[in-house]
Amino acid sequence: MNAEFREMKENPSHCVKEAKEVWALEKEEASRVIKDFGSYTTLHGFHFILDSGSIIRKIIWITLISLGIAFLFIQFRDNCRKLQSREIVISKDLERNENLLFPAITICNQNMMRKSKIMGTDAQTFLDQQDTLKYQILGDSLHSKETDPAFNIEESVKNNSHDLSEMEKISENDEKLKFVIVAFRKRLALFSIYYQTLDTEVTEEKPAYDLNDFGSDLGGNMGLFLGCSVLTLCEFVDLIVIMCLRCWRKKIAVEITQDQRH
Repeated sequence: MNAEFREMKENPSHCVKEAKEVWALEKEEASRVIKDFGSYTTLHGFHFILDSGSIIRKIIWITLISLGIAFLFIQFRDNCRKLQSREIVISKDLERNENLLFPAITICNQNMMRKSKIMGTDAQTFLDQQDTLKYQILGDSLHSKETDPAFNIEESVKNNSHDLSEMEKISENDEKLKFVIVAFRKRLALFSIYYQTLDTEVTEEKPAYDLNDFGSDLGGNMGLFLGCSVLTLCEFVDLIVIMCLRCWRKKIAVEITQDQRH
């Protein structure tokens, strides 16, 4: 085809009729390209518009494809708004530990000081006066006993608080397991282990709708309403490029014809 254009430029004697023939050939070639595109494109129903001889059937398929495009656009708009809203969700999961090493427990002692060290001292009187439950039982008699003015709560906590070295007993091997049990029995009246309470609760904050969800919804909607994918869009881009090149060739043919008329 480019050779025909060069021949027209070099030989001004070519008439308008030949330019019209070139125009007609390009038009037929464009129609053939579009028809071939309808036979291999993955857009469902598109080939019925080009191959079907019935006008009613063409109208039906044009309507169906138009409705599919409209629904796809509506879903795309809603998904874009959902993505731009940047909503956040907080999820909580329980991670269960199947294999636990004994003793895998935590004992929390809420007492500030050891009872055996402060019995009958000002520290015991001070703690009793802070206990609202005892006050409800004993009433004002709880405050009848006064503490020594020289009593210092900070010093008392330092001297009488719990010593980690005395509280912590770790079983390094099976031979010391009996000793650990004895140590627990000396310090606790009742010792129960509930493995189900040792589950880990994981709290996670994450976007309610991210780009991965948007891409998944877009691909699903394209397949649902039009039966196509992203590659189908590439097919249409390829067709548009081919048609633009043919329009450019037609424009050159018209310019050559106008030059011959002048």
